Amino acid sequence: MKLIPDSSFFICFFDDLDYRQNPLYQDFLAGIFQFFSVHIVPAVAAETLAFEHMSPFNQKCHSPLNVEIDSTAESLKLILGKGEFEVIHYSNSLLKNGDLDFLFILDDKRARDIVRSFFQNLLNHMTGTIGIIEYCAAHRIHTPQICIRLLYDIQASGFRADATIIQNSVHKIKSGSHNS
Repeated sequence: MKLIPDSSFFICFFDDLDYRQNPLYQDFLAGIFQFFSVHIVPAVAAETLAFEHMSPFNQKCHSPLNVEIDSTAESLKLILGKGEFEVIHYSNSLLKNGDLDFLFILDDKRARDIVRSFFQNLLNHMTGTIGIIEYCAAHRIHTPQICIRLLYDIQASGFRADATIIQNSVHKIKSGSHNS
């Protein structure tokens, strides 16, 4: 399965959490790169591949080929950040080409709202940093305990996730309802 993250996913681990000091975070990302084929769009690569902590993962990243941009997508460039635009556009291109085996990560509210309004066909493929942690618990990429600990650490870090969202995710993981 492909995973197309926006830069906020990496920023959460490399800036907001103390990635270097905690093996939990290192193991979590290693599991992501082992389970998923991580596709990093050019704008996200420009922002994240320079992180020194990305070096163990650089060889595992896939760079999507240039994708033709239609006029509808072009207008989104004015509203969204370049990374969010490329993640949405690349994901939509995958879907148009019949590829259903992917998830994309967006944490920005505006970008998520645009997907909900204009790209409803992508909704089943969209998640956020918190959602991908739920996914990891549901698919046994990591244990529920590790995922819950990570969620609490993210909440304490000040990452842009509402406490209610984190609490709901913890509840889903604890109750097993993240499997549905």
